[in-house]
Amino acid sequence: MLSPFEVDATREKGYFAENTLAGSRMRTNIADLGAAITVVTKQQLEDTASLDVNDVFRYELGTEGSSTYTPSVLTSKGDGPADVIAGASFGTSPVASTNATANRVRGLGSPSFALNYYQAIAQIPFDSYNANSVEINRGANSMLFGMGSPAGIVNMSMAQAEIGKNKAQVQIRIDDRGSERASLSFNKTLIAGKLAIYGALLYNDQQFERKPSYDITRRQYGAITYKPFKSTKLTASIEGYSNDNNRPNNYTPIDGVSVWRNAGSPYYDDARRLIVRNKDGVREEIPVAYSAYSSNAEEVISFVESKGYSVERLYSNTSYPSLMTGAQITNPLDGKKYSIFGGLPAAYTTYGSSLYIPSMSTYANSRLLQNIVDGNLSAMQVLTGYNPRTGWNGATALTDSFTTTYGEGTADKPYIYDTPYANIYSRLTTYGGTADGYVSNNNVNGMFAYTYPGVTDSSVYDWRHVNTLQMNYGRQRNTTYNLELEQEIIPGLLHFSAGWFRQDFDSKTSYTVAQQNSAYLYVDTDMYTTTGELNPNFGKAYLQDYDPDRYDHSITTDQYRAMLAFTPDFTKNKNWTKWLGRHQLLGLASYYDQEEQTLRRRLAYIGGDDLATIRYKNNTTTAGWAYQSAATTIRRYYLSSDGNGVVNQASGKIGSLDDDTYHAPIQTFNYQTGQYEIAEADMYWNVFNANSGRSARKLTSYSGAWTAYLWDDRVIATAGVRRDINRTRNDADLTTNPERFVDGIYQYWKRPWNNWSRLSGTTSTVGAVIRPFTGWEFIEKRAGDSLLWEFVRNLGFSYNKSDNFDAPTSTAVDFFGTVLPKPQGKSEDYGVQVSLFKDKLFARVTWFESTNENSVLGGATATAIQRLWNHMDTTAYRSWLSTIYMLADGADPAAQANDTTATQWWQPYVENGAYSDPAKVEAMQKWVGEHWVGGSTDYKYYTNLPGSLGGTGSTKAKGTEVAIQYNPLPNWTLKFNASKNTSVTSNVLKELKAWEAVRMQVWDAANARALFEELAAAGKSSSIYTIAQLTSPDGISLYNVTDRKMVLVNNGDYKSDFWASHDYRDTSGNATTVSTTNGYGWYTNQAYYDSAYTPFKLQGLATEGQEVADQRKYNFSFLTNYSFDRGFLKGWAVGGAQRYASKAIIGYYGKASGNNKDLSDNPLLDMIDVSRPIYDDPVWYTDLWVSYTCKIFNDKVRMKLQLNVADVFQDGELRPTAVNYDGTPYAYRIVDPRQFILTATFDF
Repeated sequence: MLSPFEVDATREKGYFAENTLAGSRMRTNIADLGAAITVVTKQQLEDTASLDVNDVFRYELGTEGSSTYTPSVLTSKGDGPADVIAGASFGTSPVASTNATANRVRGLGSPSFALNYYQAIAQIPFDSYNANSVEINRGANSMLFGMGSPAGIVNMSMAQAEIGKNKAQVQIRIDDRGSERASLSFNKTLIAGKLAIYGALLYNDQQFERKPSYDITRRQYGAITYKPFKSTKLTASIEGYSNDNNRPNNYTPIDGVSVWRNAGSPYYDDARRLIVRNKDGVREEIPVAYSAYSSNAEEVISFVESKGYSVERLYSNTSYPSLMTGAQITNPLDGKKYSIFGGLPAAYTTYGSSLYIPSMSTYANSRLLQNIVDGNLSAMQVLTGYNPRTGWNGATALTDSFTTTYGEGTADKPYIYDTPYANIYSRLTTYGGTADGYVSNNNVNGMFAYTYPGVTDSSVYDWRHVNTLQMNYGRQRNTTYNLELEQEIIPGLLHFSAGWFRQDFDSKTSYTVAQQNSAYLYVDTDMYTTTGELNPNFGKAYLQDYDPDRYDHSITTDQYRAMLAFTPDFTKNKNWTKWLGRHQLLGLASYYDQEEQTLRRRLAYIGGDDLATIRYKNNTTTAGWAYQSAATTIRRYYLSSDGNGVVNQASGKIGSLDDDTYHAPIQTFNYQTGQYEIAEADMYWNVFNANSGRSARKLTSYSGAWTAYLWDDRVIATAGVRRDINRTRNDADLTTNPERFVDGIYQYWKRPWNNWSRLSGTTSTVGAVIRPFTGWEFIEKRAGDSLLWEFVRNLGFSYNKSDNFDAPTSTAVDFFGTVLPKPQGKSEDYGVQVSLFKDKLFARVTWFESTNENSVLGGATATAIQRLWNHMDTTAYRSWLSTIYMLADGADPAAQANDTTATQWWQPYVENGAYSDPAKVEAMQKWVGEHWVGGSTDYKYYTNLPGSLGGTGSTKAKGTEVAIQYNPLPNWTLKFNASKNTSVTSNVLKELKAWEAVRMQVWDAANARALFEELAAAGKSSSIYTIAQLTSPDGISLYNVTDRKMVLVNNGDYKSDFWASHDYRDTSGNATTVSTTNGYGWYTNQAYYDSAYTPFKLQGLATEGQEVADQRKYNFSFLTNYSFDRGFLKGWAVGGAQRYASKAIIGYYGKASGNNKDLSDNPLLDMIDVSRPIYDDPVWYTDLWVSYTCKIFNDKVRMKLQLNVADVFQDGELRPTAVNYDGTPYAYRIVDPRQFILTATFDF
């Protein structure tokens, strides 16, 4: 006799399962539950060749899996889609997004996952090799988990050892992609009636259309069942899981190749210092000069003048008044002056002039480039304007090779332009295909933030066959343990169950390309290498990563639970008490304990020979020195076999997840010896302090559930209440650099814990199924012969209402540091159901309403939050304050620092930089911290918040679901599902609006003069500039910059000094972000606010009341399988599935907010117009299968051969998933062609 905690899978009929534990954790007939529950049977898994939850979700109500659903997730920079199905990681998120969680239920989000009704780690995918059943609960269900995703819960019950059975199975599967899968399972009774064991092994090498790629999984599973006594059962199981993956791209990369071709395929000829391109069918040669001191400077001037421009020569060196220091022209489009020197100067890269060269850029000086071709590494250093370190004098960097200051040359340290190495110093390293800032933001096509589209031309990229993300790979390891005790205390009345469940999960991911920015195809446009030889990669297309990060992620969970079930049955009594019916009462107590750690690892140079150590490693003599934040690395992965810009091969893979250190020799130039040399550098995947850390969670839960069968089973009522007490905490960064870094290594294991945050909630479930006409004698007599009366007898009405909450696994806070409100969900379902044909058909229609409230947001809303704190308040306002302090402290932006000290005026203030002065860093951060965020003195206010920063919103799903299972014959089964679902968002960005209101008051009141006067009163007064000079609307001159000045005050056109400022130093990114020559139009802080932040805020706010992304309102699926049980076709079976999904919103047309205008003062489209949605096409899917079953080996072995063809009529295509404001698509999902799968199963 089964305990109330067990389900007998043998009662499954085709695609219909009669009983489930998913309603209340006790065995209940599905027809007796008002909740929206589907049980996926073993036959359905086998017929449809489904292996995991994404396969299952193809056919079920309200579910979307990765084969048909594309999650709308942006990259860290928000410049395009993140390829989460292939595998993606983000600088601010500890958890990599993978195929396992690329799914959605009722449009509300990814569901929670459970194993044997214990909460499971979502990153570990289910697999059917050891599945007893898969249950899908749509919407909230507090009787299963008071805490969990409001979208629903998917549980897989794993196979257990069965006493009294001896069986085994071998299954082999292959497909037309080259996949190979083999599994073995067996069940053996060792002691009759007492002891049995079960074991299973799996090897699954999943291959893909785009190659080379793989997803290899190995699993080992063992289970034991022991019944020492009749009423006592002990079960135990253990599963080992390992996965190594290099999944292919599901999006096409951004098409920089076509951009480059359309620009005339420009390239750089370093031997002649020319940019060469084909403009309007005519070859054009354009001279370039790094500076006014270059030997070909006059050649550049003559060329520019030949184009009809008047060149203004500049003479700014007061010591040498006849020395030309620069030259500039006036752009007729915007009336601004732009330099004609500087490699690819502003005059050449600014839209609107005949000198304009689109799609071409240069790498910054001293940038370290690693080129990967066929998995082989070669590295070089960008030499443009690079004056290398030659040693250290205490904390001061020495650059003794040469001087760049005219008139200061000596025999030991010559002026660079008087040396034979001037051309080496001023050579360029270029690349093509770049998105033009003026087109992107946009002064040309009427749109702001235009996103360049992905490749659609197969002559540019063979998107059917080539995996562009071969360089991205990861692995996972996990061990799952489960112990269970079941005790029958009073036979048939009182049962007890207790269990322990543990998972030890570790993952390592190296998803470095498309980590910060979308995957973008560039072209190598250098005709020659740095050494002057012909470039073997000239004209080849490549993807690149920038400051690549790897992630080590580990989770350990321990769960304990105890359940007591009381099942009184009064119906057999002879007196009035029989009307009390029968009941199931359950009491549960559980405890969940989790610890999680994330290590963000970034490539850092840790040593090598003397040349490499001096140039690329940080100064080891300063206290708290670190390996991180030294030389910056870009890795270029070439995807072409020929130099024509065509992507026709994969990049090869470099390194492995076991290699924390690798040798990366760098081709560079030694100015002291006058020779090209190899710097024998060593690199290390060093733990980076930002976004590394630990979190912990402890969840205590108590619940009670009741199911009552009343009035001769005409009324089945369910009710439950649950109390969850969730505590979370994160750790905090160490306070000072000497604490953080010891011998260059980040001491992450010493990070202190923050205090616990407590979040609790009481949730409940109530429901009922009423069959009012069942059991009445006059109906029962007629129901056996009349379909109408059978319909009446079995007609039922269902209702269910439940809620839950989904507290994050770590502490999440708003801008004020307050813990975010409790994410919670509510579901309400009304249904009508009936069974017909002697229970061969069961049908239910359900009207539902589900909510997901206070969920942490992604997409444009998450980008808006990030841009408020990072772009506006940190990059802009904190940097503005920092610049004011540096100027008051004596820094001089107009002077080149002496060659024996720091090379730039701002570098002593950069934390952990190569030229840092720890005393200056500490003093500046202290002052800025006191003036930045009111009520705090923390220079790192946002990174030191007591939790991860986020914002919330809500989603509401409303719709109708129809489910029919029908078994007209024992050998014929059918299943039909249909749904209408609309999910809309609400209550978006309330945290952002509250914080922006506070910060806006600070920004509007910012006054530079008052701050300079305060600093002067404290003894910080510049010896170079007066306060009047520092606060002059004319600005401060910048060294070797002729087309802009630093301005820190209001010129009368802005609300405050802060809004008017530009060209100050960004101390966050070590750059000048807001500049009058910025390619994105970020000319002032006001323009930065309007352009970089406001559109994302408006886009987020505009989603209020709108449908969720990629929502398909109507869906249906029909499955059937017919097995021939007689005649010459005996043993054969045929089946198929037809699926349909209606059109989906993939974006909206744009409209103008008025905040952004083109150069002619016309408003740009910069936000979505929610009244004008853009849809993709409806989609149909057809799946077919055929199988043959027979006995072999003297009838000892049952063999089944099955051929599945998935998506029969699909030839492969590109499907748009996102659009620009003009309606043109920019993101394309690759849809693979039909798939052929052959499976051989042997049972014995």
